[in-house]
Amino acid sequence: MKKVLIVTYYAPPVGMAGVLRVTKLAKFLPEFGWQPILLTVKPISYFLYDPDLLNDLAGITIYRSESLDPARLLYFFRKDKPITVKSTGPLFINYLLFPDAKVLWVPFAVSLGKKLIEQEFPDMLASKGGLYNTFTEDIDGMIVPVPEKVYILGEYLEDMIKTEVLDIKKQFINDLCTIVKTMPVEQTVAASTFLNSLLNLSESPIVLRTYLIPSVKYKESLTKKPLATEMHEIVRDKYKRLGMPRYIWVTEITTAEMMSKEIQSERKILGEIIVDATANKYSFSAFLAVHLPGMLAINDINKKIDDTDKKPIQKFPLPNDKPYSHAIRG
Repeated sequence: MKKVLIVTYYAPPVGMAGVLRVTKLAKFLPEFGWQPILLTVKPISYFLYDPDLLNDLAGITIYRSESLDPARLLYFFRKDKPITVKSTGPLFINYLLFPDAKVLWVPFAVSLGKKLIEQEFPDMLASKGGLYNTFTEDIDGMIVPVPEKVYILGEYLEDMIKTEVLDIKKQFINDLCTIVKTMPVEQTVAASTFLNSLLNLSESPIVLRTYLIPSVKYKESLTKKPLATEMHEIVRDKYKRLGMPRYIWVTEITTAEMMSKEIQSERKILGEIIVDATANKYSFSAFLAVHLPGMLAINDINKKIDDTDKKPIQKFPLPNDKPYSHAIRG
């Protein structure tokens, strides 16, 4: 049975909905061939406890690390007194540590987590927060919960992009070459960089970074920096008007050279692929848009077409298309 290390600050006997999700995940993972190992914090002061949830974790190994966050300190000093306050620590300390009062748990969690990786050899890492970035490269992957209506999972996207439908080389290489030939020299930098990497003429390979987002939030991001000021105006306008489902996968396209810049503001995106996360992974309509340096291809899922035909792809040249900063996702 494969092992998964679950890292979460909130765990039984603490209650509330977030604890319930983690508890039920750990409880039922063995039915799918995964042995959970739980890493959490030592007892904390909290306003709601549900000790019965520990019954769901029977047989699961639980490791608890120390912490200096307000909730842990309050428990340490008041553990012999009943907890009646609706606060997880002195208010001024929580404000001082804003926006994350649990940040003082991180060093202890990371320290114990690294030891557990060497001791337990987990195959996967599941985290309710962003701690997976601070552990090790020895983890093969991580478990990420997705909404119920998302039918295309993240692991399918790479395969989809390599199929006849979304294969960038087969679908758009001729258009890109034609566009680059007609561009003024000063406008071809991004497109030429991308083409060289795509055709293996450069030592800097293509890098894809994918995230899942509600389409409403993505369209909102188009009205804010950096996309509102750096993304090509034609791309922004087409995306705002494009019919999108509730959830979309956005795969940012760049190169290893651009992503390896020391200064984060200099790490730029060359384009993106947008996929309908609620569609069938074998459906042509799953593909919504491909933005490559110098061109945009749109597949509007709201347009009515003959059932015998594929949906028409609209292609738009993008004069003076430049790399842009990736959207900050909160």
